[in-house]
Amino acid sequence: MSENNRQEPRSTNGVGEADAPASTTERDGVTDDTAILRARLKRLEEENDRLRERYAGVRETRYRRTALGLAAVGVVFGLTGVVVTAVQDVLFAIAAAGLFGAVLTRFLTPEQFIPLDIGEGTYAALADNESALADQLGLSSKRVYLSTPQGPRLFVPELAEYDRTLLEEDAFDRPLVVNDTASRSGAAFRPTAEPLLRAFEEQYRSDLPSTPAEAAATIREGVTDALELAGAVEVDLDAADGRVTFAVDDPLYGDLTGFDHPISSFLGAGLGRALGVPIEVDVVVTERDQQATALVTCRWDPEALASDADADGDADADESESESKTDPQTDDVAAVDTE
Repeated sequence: MSENNRQEPRSTNGVGEADAPASTTERDGVTDDTAILRARLKRLEEENDRLRERYAGVRETRYRRTALGLAAVGVVFGLTGVVVTAVQDVLFAIAAAGLFGAVLTRFLTPEQFIPLDIGEGTYAALADNESALADQLGLSSKRVYLSTPQGPRLFVPELAEYDRTLLEEDAFDRPLVVNDTASRSGAAFRPTAEPLLRAFEEQYRSDLPSTPAEAAATIREGVTDALELAGAVEVDLDAADGRVTFAVDDPLYGDLTGFDHPISSFLGAGLGRALGVPIEVDVVVTERDQQATALVTCRWDPEALASDADADGDADADESESESKTDPQTDDVAAVDTE
């Protein structure tokens, strides 16, 4: 018994010694695979950095060539103006425009380019946080964009059938809108459209049109041309019913069904700013021509819009009538004509 007992450890050790090389080989294999993956990841990062540097260099070279071309145009027309005196003013004007454009292109060239994936990642993190907060608060799926003295706001009511008289009150200066009843409670967020609207209005350099047709067309141009947030946007308007649907193709920043997506946010907040009424926004993604198309439907109360227009018209009429009654120059002219 003692001999057998002494032999069993040797037998067990023998099995362990036989398995040891196999486990060591497996660990070595995992280590080799990890090293290979790390090497590939490093090469991909280096390649990505190299491509970004090359892209930035190509953009800078393009701006530099454009500046040189404009400068050449300015010099040529300037020298021609010295020789040809008959149209000297026109040639000098073209030369000045070319040289001025060259200076602007050369010194106002952007030096930093932010990749699209960084912007998408930033928006995705913000949307996830706000969506999780809305879910935890038990809010509805309604999205209402409105203009307030503090700027545009995205109101998410607690109930889908909320009290719309709340939208007429100044109750959105804080994130949480808390009242005695659930129909008058919810949350108010600063929308992603706020800086977009500011940038667009600086380019537009005029008040947004106040009629639904003109406002929808202007906001659409803002998405496609001014801000370049989407490749194409089509408009389907029913002003009598208080509805406009934007069909958005090739959007930036991913799926438009995300919480407060920049495109749907800009469409809703922009219409709210232009029409001066709250805008309810609903987004549905459908397939059209074998391509995903986002349908952003914006709704408002047509009676509220009509009453606002009538109020503005009455105010203008009263102001005109008051001016005509109190204008002393008009009375003097009438007296002279009588004489």
